Amino acid sequence: MEREAPFRPRLRERIGSVWEATTLVVRALLHHRMGSLLPLLVVLLLMSYVGMVLGVFSPVALLPRSAQVVPFVYPLF
Repeated sequence: MEREAPFRPRLRERIGSVWEATTLVVRALLHHRMGSLLPLLVVLLLMSYVGMVLGVFSPVALLPRSAQVVPFVYPLF
């Protein structure tokens, strides 16, 4: 019995999903007149993008998923 390889999204797919989530959050904030939270949103999004880049280019990215540290933890150190 063969096991299928686990699905690992490509970098382009991950970037696309993060970009789509970003636009949805910005639209929702503007729609509900919460524009005063946009500076906080920008800081949090920059942290998430930096975490994603560190997760892609870190040597830990070569290890299997079970041995990886969650990428958004890196900016905290």
